[in-house]
Amino acid sequence: MMTLRLLALGDTLWLRLRALRRSEQRAATDGAGVQARAAVPLRTLGDVSWPEFDTLAHSFWRAQEVTLFHRHVALVQVPVLDLGCGDGVFGQLAGWPADTTGLDFDEESLRVRAQVCPGAVNVRADAGRMPLPDATFVTCVSNSVFEHLPDLDASLREAHRVLRPGGRLMFTMTLGTFSRQLRELTGAADARAWLERFGHRQEPDEADLLRRVAVAGFKVEQMVSYQPQSFTARYRRLVSPVFQFNERRRPATWRARECERLAGEVSASLASTPAGAGACVFVVARKEAA
Repeated sequence: MMTLRLLALGDTLWLRLRALRRSEQRAATDGAGVQARAAVPLRTLGDVSWPEFDTLAHSFWRAQEVTLFHRHVALVQVPVLDLGCGDGVFGQLAGWPADTTGLDFDEESLRVRAQVCPGAVNVRADAGRMPLPDATFVTCVSNSVFEHLPDLDASLREAHRVLRPGGRLMFTMTLGTFSRQLRELTGAADARAWLERFGHRQEPDEADLLRRVAVAGFKVEQMVSYQPQSFTARYRRLVSPVFQFNERRRPATWRARECERLAGEVSASLASTPAGAGACVFVVARKEAA
């Protein structure tokens, strides 16, 4: 615990020094949802689907989500809407159909997706006001999007509207439990700073989220709680600018060993996190059939 708090202090100093040398604003060439501009390699490590992003932190977090969607990919039936599609790279990793319609508010993300997913339809719109006809899709998928939206309830209602009767909404979401875990690990100030950097605007707990999903007209069929506090502690170390400075200087053999070890933590997170104790949740919910 003390080590993480010292790391948090080091990160604060690091970021302040970097801010003095250059603007902390995102470069004009990078949209809010751009994670990669080309396909990302995917490996199988045990029972985990491991994406090879540039940093271990990014791979570690996304491995949970990619693995969950892979395990439920048989439920994804066309036509598909990717709500908050970003640059399209995650959809490729998750194995969603190539012609999945993507909806996002970020123009640059959609420009990248047009290159990553040639021929797929892209729609620039607010998730709470989709310019799409009623009952258009059989499946709506969404990965780590709802926590960033200004109006969660409107977005859930819109997802319900554009689904056909009997259609499914499948999504992951980071909960308020994540901010609580961060506060306990590194203190309120550090937690607040990172949540701002991540752009989290919604922080329901698991019970509140499930209630709101039901109010929007869905019946929850499956739910997986994941990411206990021990996982968040590991992620907080990995995402540290201080750690990543050192990570970039490590040899490829070190990274390979770390990936193997971290994949074991991903597997444990998905298999043994009690309901209500996870920072995140995976939900499969169904619109009532006509």
